[in-house]
Order: sequence, then structure tokens, then C-alpha cells
Amino acid sequence: MSFMLKEFKGKKLCLNIDCCIAALISELGFNRKIANAFFIITRSLELTTHIQEELIEEKQYRRLDDSEVKYGGRQI
Repeated sequence: MSFMLKEFKGKKLCLNIDCCIAALISELGFNRKIANAFFIITRSLELTTHIQEELIEEKQYRRLDDSEVKYGGRQI
């Protein structure tokens, strides 16, 4: 696909997953106005797998006590 784009545009374009999904949606004949639904679905799956990975592989979340935190911003 990137080879065809290079021929068409005259320069190399790097494709990300969103471009590939858009091409697939277009090729399957879906209306472009519904394309956002596909992007939302894929992002939801990515978030779900990230949460699963965090729960399985990472140490449990540790909450800091307020005395352990130094705020460097402007006081309100």
C-alpha cells in the first residue's frame, strides 16, 4: 500500500494503523461518515488489552500520602 502511495504522490509516506483501517473501511464499501465507529472500537480494544497487561504484569498501584508530595505550582 505504501508503495502505491509513493507512486501516486511521488514521495514516501509512512502509514500508521489508522490509515490502514481507513483504507480497509473504504475498500469494504462503508460510508466514510461511519468510519469513526471503527476507530473507537479499535481504541477500545487497545485500552482493554493495556488494562489487562497492567493488572497482570505491573505491581499494585501505590497511593502517595499528601506529606510525600511536594507541589511546585502556584498557590490558589
